[in-house]
Amino acid sequence: MFPFHIVFDSEMIIRHVGSGLFAVKPDIIGYDITHIFNLLKPLIDFTWDQLIIHVNNAFELRTIDRVLRKGSEVASGENHDALGDSSGAKGDDSDSDDSNDAQSGVLLHLKGQMKPMSNWNCFCFLGTLVMTDLSVLFKAGLYLNDLSMHDSSRDLLLAGTQQSAELKLALDQEQQKSQILEDSMMRLDQERHRAAELLYQMIPRQIADQLRNGVPAEDTWQVFAAVSILFSDMYQFVNICERLTPLEVVSLLNAMYVSFDSRTEEHNVYKVETVNDSYMIVAGAPVPDDQHCSHICDMALDMLEEVKTVMNPSTGRHIEIRIGVHSGTIVGGVVGIRTPRFCLFGDPVNTASRMQSSGEPMKIHVSQQTAENLDRSVYVIEKRGPMEIKGKGTMMTYWILGKKAAANRKSSPTPPKIR
Repeated sequence: MFPFHIVFDSEMIIRHVGSGLFAVKPDIIGYDITHIFNLLKPLIDFTWDQLIIHVNNAFELRTIDRVLRKGSEVASGENHDALGDSSGAKGDDSDSDDSNDAQSGVLLHLKGQMKPMSNWNCFCFLGTLVMTDLSVLFKAGLYLNDLSMHDSSRDLLLAGTQQSAELKLALDQEQQKSQILEDSMMRLDQERHRAAELLYQMIPRQIADQLRNGVPAEDTWQVFAAVSILFSDMYQFVNICERLTPLEVVSLLNAMYVSFDSRTEEHNVYKVETVNDSYMIVAGAPVPDDQHCSHICDMALDMLEEVKTVMNPSTGRHIEIRIGVHSGTIVGGVVGIRTPRFCLFGDPVNTASRMQSSGEPMKIHVSQQTAENLDRSVYVIEKRGPMEIKGKGTMMTYWILGKKAAANRKSSPTPPKIR
């Protein structure tokens, strides 16, 4: 009726055990119970006198050694002492923790009451097996039939195991969903990052962030009091197009623009746009820069060096460009809704374009405003003289021939601001 009961006398010697306990500990009869079990609860000495005093408490016992049914298919390879913990078979070798636990058995945990048997001067411990799941039974070599058939132990164990399996399945499903959601969020962040980088390539970062935060496009317009604008074009571009296929023209322009783009961050200039063979950049916007004149001229000098590496397939020689620069005050910002771009407006834009169109191949043509704001101890500046500029009348213009040798070995000083 109680498969895990233990009867012991006043000398603490075990006199009888239940069938379930006998299946895994058949040789403990006649031994001191304190040598077989540890008293977990209550926290008292495991003696006869203390048991009498606390007889109304709930008791919990646990075996000192691991237990395993004799003749079990999963047997232990250990040699146990005379207390009956030995097994005649050896288990299969396994690297898993579960297999190792099964081969060596488990510590049997019992919970119940101490019932005094006055006529026999004994105590009867009426205990039940404490289990978290069916694995405890399997590791001990026990079966459901070893549990008491007169209480709910079997039903509770099976119901708990089923519920545990359902909860584990639900947890696994939730973990899978969580992993899928985490992967989706990671891909979303990557796409957002790529979209942001693409936007930053079209619009200046600080203005793009304003637009993403809901600022209207017209609120991004700003007056830039001192900037330098550069225009360049490919010399005799029409003649080149006549000799090349459309794909060759596109490849030629791409090679030129890629070489220019690689230098923009180095010189702190911003690429505004490209139209056919025309390349437009600005220094001093969208981030104000006191050294805009020197930065734009340094970029222009590097552009002349870069084009020497871009070859014209029709002639086998490098292409030639014309560069024009002008400085002044402009208005800049994003206009339009579809395909928004950072645009510049003001007379300096037209003047810089005229400097380029009236220039000469492989030369940097600058206005008087730009030349006056360059340090002549750094740059080699040659006066071109008064020129008739379309739409502007007569203007004094200059050539930037390069940088002086001493200037190439030190950073250029800050030029004065445009007045």
